[in-house]
Amino acid sequence: TRTARLLGAATALAASATPREVASALVDAAVGALAADGGMVAIREGREGALRVVPTGAPPRPSVRRQSTQLTVLPDGPLALAAETGEAVWEPLDGNGPPHVAVPLLVSAHPVGALELHFGVARLLDPDERAFLLTLARIGGQALHRSRLFDDARGAHQDADAARARAEAANQAKAQFLATMSHE
Repeated sequence: TRTARLLGAATALAASATPREVASALVDAAVGALAADGGMVAIREGREGALRVVPTGAPPRPSVRRQSTQLTVLPDGPLALAAETGEAVWEPLDGNGPPHVAVPLLVSAHPVGALELHFGVARLLDPDERAFLLTLARIGGQALHRSRLFDDARGAHQDADAARARAEAANQAKAQFLATMSHE
């Protein structure tokens, strides 16, 4: 059932410590529950920064363009539209593109990224499927925010440890200098 899938996804997202793990858990849960052919997640770098596709192991799709080793989100694609507006995109924008959906990942009603799913055949999601996907995206947005806070805290701890090591080395050098000066 979708409720069981949502519970499983929430458990996987709770265990995700990095944005990549969050993206993988989101794509796996959504693809499995909605029988999509694939999916991807893009996150915003900073509050107003560019969207970046988070690698999940899935192949890139039409909403992105490969630039060297990075994938860039196309500005007029559904992934960018969902991430910019905070609104879901439930069908091809031009009526001729590949069947897909894109939902925003929200933190306090502010879009921090988006999840896009791709389908091999045209289909419309029923209201229960849409509700499932929107709920998954809300939980995913919170998990993404938590993983970023975790990354920030880990970075701050590493910076503090490096500063502490530099201070200890400076104190040792000072003590050695003073010891040498007192003997002379």
